[in-house]
Amino acid sequence: MMQSPKLLADIGILLTSSKLARKSFLCDNRDKEMEADTVKLAPSILAADFARMGEQVAEAEQAGADRIHIDVMDGHFVPSLSMGAPIVQSLRRVTRLRLEIHMMILNPDSFLEEFVEAGSDSFLVHWEGNNNLHRTVRRIKELSILQLPPRC
Repeated sequence: MMQSPKLLADIGILLTSSKLARKSFLCDNRDKEMEADTVKLAPSILAADFARMGEQVAEAEQAGADRIHIDVMDGHFVPSLSMGAPIVQSLRRVTRLRLEIHMMILNPDSFLEEFVEAGSDSFLVHWEGNNNLHRTVRRIKELSILQLPPRC
């Protein structure tokens, strides 16, 4: 998959900037996207009734969701624990929507391939707490799915 020159330039900025500069860059770009009416609906399944998760994803799809947001927490980066690749694999069977994985975990590199194999379409990773963002972005790019989240 070919990446656009702008995306590659943006990645370069993110990889070579200070934490403060990265945060400013991401916030500015988020604001530009919102002004351009490119807001996407991504309901989080963390708010779903787990006994009815498949049904609720179908309801979200019928209601116009653009993707499903899946929060993955490891109990270290954030204090809570949540879903893993088996949930993604189960949801992949019940929806054609993009599955967006928000990795609130330490060392996301260890889990990228597992989530791709389960059916993930994109990742949101944090630069805080990531020991090697360059490696993480490179690995996601190799897997042909890349999302850099604006976090303000």
